[in-house]
Amino acid sequence: MFLQNQMTRIMFSNPYAIAIGIPLTASLLAIYMKTRKNRETVARRLILDMDLRAIHLLSIIKIFALIAIVIAMSQPYIETITVIPIEYSNALETYLNVTNILILLDISKSMGMQYGYGSRYSIALDVTRNILEIAQRRGDIVSIAVFSSTPRMLCRGVGMNISVEDCLSMLNSIEFEKYTAIGDAIIYGANYASLGLPTAIIVITDGAQNYGTPIENAIEFVKSRDIALVIVLIGDDSRAQRLRDVANIFSIPLIDVPSYRAGEDVAIDVSEHIYRESIVSSLKAFGRTEVYIYRNDFTPTYIAIIISIVLFIASIIEGV
Repeated sequence: MFLQNQMTRIMFSNPYAIAIGIPLTASLLAIYMKTRKNRETVARRLILDMDLRAIHLLSIIKIFALIAIVIAMSQPYIETITVIPIEYSNALETYLNVTNILILLDISKSMGMQYGYGSRYSIALDVTRNILEIAQRRGDIVSIAVFSSTPRMLCRGVGMNISVEDCLSMLNSIEFEKYTAIGDAIIYGANYASLGLPTAIIVITDGAQNYGTPIENAIEFVKSRDIALVIVLIGDDSRAQRLRDVANIFSIPLIDVPSYRAGEDVAIDVSEHIYRESIVSSLKAFGRTEVYIYRNDFTPTYIAIIISIVLFIASIIEGV
């Protein structure tokens, strides 16, 4: 992560100690100055061989000991504020907000097309499973809806309202349906999304739109609501070209998952790529492009404590 800016300032955990200590110290100093001549007179009469400068020095040591104690009680610390831009490279390691992620999973019949590794749908499930694992580590909110002609919520709040295992079990038992209405699914996702959190809609599909609202209309609706959209394209269906073109026009991240690259390792890499894109896009849409990291260094407090102890012991040893 690259530092964009850094600010440093002195803060106090208990500023009331300063508010009380300053007038108290000032009062003691005034009393010391007022009684100085009396002390000198008494010293000359009773301790003729004592160095008057030593008396003044030891008195000052006690005053400074009190000042050090007051400072220590106020618990000063150095606050460093580091401003870090949210980027693709640090998206998973930067915790700014809980992100609301809605996965829209295509369950049309074309998703059941078989490859050597499995079907388009099985590849989509591998990607979904890994996204859920990342979300569990980060504490993000993930829900999963499936769609063909009509979208419907299947797993709301995975890990909170439903376990990951139960959700995956439901996804594994899905029956494929006839149509692919990607545009309708995107509009459904935008209406479902929580506007109080950074939100990303991840559409996992083969891109074979054959029904419903035009994709460009749906994307315009999503962008008007400041919601991030990431498209994951499974396989190499020729009908997906329209989706590619629209995503390019609207600068929507589109991530290809070719069937010939299927496999667990590939699914993990792709899922992380999808998640990073989702985090960056959602935070930008939400208006948050930087994260502020606060670090508090209490070294000044420790130094004040050590100084106050040393001065206090010195004043006792000298009998002041």
